[in-house]
Amino acid sequence: MLIDNDLGAKIRETLSHYHAVFTFGENIGSERFPVPLHGIPWQPTRQPIVTDFWKATASAPAGAVYTTVANWNTKGKDIECAG
Repeated sequence: MLIDNDLGAKIRETLSHYHAVFTFGENIGSERFPVPLHGIPWQPTRQPIVTDFWKATASAPAGAVYTTVANWNTKGKDIECAG
């Protein structure tokens, strides 16, 4: 449930005009995502990565995994789900 119902209504109204809405959240819309979608048909996708732009000066240690850091600007868009 949105804390600010006016904001939630505005977001739903804006997104309702699109034929497709994509997200980097791969679990959105699946059984593993308990947050209500409010009828928005989110489509999961993966962010494109050009690994040539991420050249390292040394080899990664054995067993290392690739991770990313993101900045989600959500100030003023707080939501609350299930308390």
